[in-house]
Amino acid sequence: MSQILKLPAGLEAAFEVHCAAISNSSIGLHGVEVQVAQHTIALRSSGKMTVSANGGWVEGCITVPLV
Repeated sequence: MSQILKLPAGLEAAFEVHCAAISNSSIGLHGVEVQVAQHTIALRSSGKMTVSANGGWVEGCITVPLV
């Protein structure tokens, strides 16, 4: 998992959510997902590998109920 954002203090996801995303990663990842759990927004692959932060892009959309 590679954390990319953190929700502001006092906000967190009502439940853990995974949403498909796409990437131009050169390390051969397949099934890149955006994951939201509690107050962390992260990228991960379906193979549980860390997503490299050495450039490139990831695109996806996620809607999460907050509490």
